[in-house]
Amino acid sequence: MNIIKKRDKSLSEVISQYIREDLKVLKGMSIVRLEEIYHTVVGKTISKYTESIKFDSTTGKLSIFVKSAPLKAELNLQKDKIIQHINAEIGTELIQSINIR
Repeated sequence: MNIIKKRDKSLSEVISQYIREDLKVLKGMSIVRLEEIYHTVVGKTISKYTESIKFDSTTGKLSIFVKSAPLKAELNLQKDKIIQHINAEIGTELIQSINIR
């Protein structure tokens, strides 16, 4: 006797659907993954000169602290691209602005 009916979903399917539909949960999970996504987007070279990353979820501002002044200048020129790539990777418009220090 098969207890599971065709309309029943597995627990992983239910959780995945819940996360996709609840924007607060999606935003929270994205914030947790943000540092990993940042390092993936900018690559190993820039990552090793990045001291820390902080995100303010109320304003959507990502603060990036870097060790190198020339790198800081280059990242300031690439702010829009970084925002686009991170938001595309997350799947939502989480990052509104970047502050590079």
